Amino acid sequence: MRTMSGTVRSASGASIIEFGAALAFLVPLVIGLLLVAAEVTQAYLINAVLSQGAESAARELAIQYANDTSVANSQALQESLVYDNIRNSGVINASEQFDPATFNLDTDPKTVSVTVHYRSGQYGLSQFPYVDPLNIGSHFPLQATATYRVD
Repeated sequence: MRTMSGTVRSASGASIIEFGAALAFLVPLVIGLLLVAAEVTQAYLINAVLSQGAESAARELAIQYANDTSVANSQALQESLVYDNIRNSGVINASEQFDPATFNLDTDPKTVSVTVHYRSGQYGLSQFPYVDPLNIGSHFPLQATATYRVD
């Protein structure tokens, strides 16, 4: 024969075990979601800086083209006149992150397009994502392209 206090203790013990099991599932899930949110935020910020760098490079190349049309065919000129001057610590550290500019001079309006890449772990850049046990970071290249009108 059970007493009332024995039943209460049983129910209380079962509740504690269920609560512990729920925490064992929920705590790692919440931590994982927070880490994913941090990585997505970092990717967004890197992409915003890359976009700004690509826009600056395209604008500067358009200005340089107005001064000297040979910049359209010379990657060395593009690097020395424009890419070497565009830096953002931790995101754009080297001119090699820029692809050679694409000048579309047969279209109306004439344009120049520039692409810049975030090369994780290269050129003094930090590894992104920092923790990547599933190697999914390689499937999400971070790059930005900007097009500017050439007059």
